[in-house]
Amino acid sequence: MLAPGPLPCGLPMRATLSLHSLCRRVLLATLLASPLASAAPASDAEINRLLSASRAQAMLSSVLPQMHSSQQQQFSRVLAHPGLTPQQRQQVQALSARTEQVLNQQMAWAQLRPIYLAQYKQHFSREEVLAMAEFYESDAGQRLLDKTPELMAGTMAGIERHLAPQLQQLQRELEAIIPAQP
Repeated sequence: MLAPGPLPCGLPMRATLSLHSLCRRVLLATLLASPLASAAPASDAEINRLLSASRAQAMLSSVLPQMHSSQQQQFSRVLAHPGLTPQQRQQVQALSARTEQVLNQQMAWAQLRPIYLAQYKQHFSREEVLAMAEFYESDAGQRLLDKTPELMAGTMAGIERHLAPQLQQLQRELEAIIPAQP
C-alpha cells in the first residue's frame, strides 16, 4: 500500500488517481465511439426496405432478358458451325433450352434475395442501410433510379465514341498482321 503524500513523480496521490480515472474514461469513450462498437448489423427487414426502395428486384429482373440474349447469341454461333452433325445440333439446342431454364430458376428473386441480404449485412452497418433506404425513398433517390438507365446508355455511348478511333487503329494493326482471307 502506498503511503499518503506525493508520489516520486511529484504528483499528489489524488491527482494520479484522477489522471488514471480520466485515462480509463477516455479509453472507454474511444472504444464506444469506434466503428466496431457502433456498427450494429442491419436486420433483414431494414435491408428489405432498402432493396425495395432501390428497386433491386426490378433491376435484377431487367438483367435476365439480357443474359438470355447473350446465351442465345453464343448458342447461335455454335449452331452456325458447319461441321456439326444433326445429332450435335439437337444436343446443342437441348442444352440451350436447359440453359434458359437454369437461368430462370437460379436468377429468381427467391434464390438471390438471401445473397443480397448476406452481402448488405457484411458490407454495411445498420446506420448505412437506413441512410441508403431513406435516400432511395426520397424524391432524389427515385429520380436517380428513374434516370439510371438513360444515364448508363448515354455513358456507354460516350465511352464507345471515345474508344472508337483507338479501336479502329488496333483493328487496322491486326489486319496488317493477319490479312483477310480471300
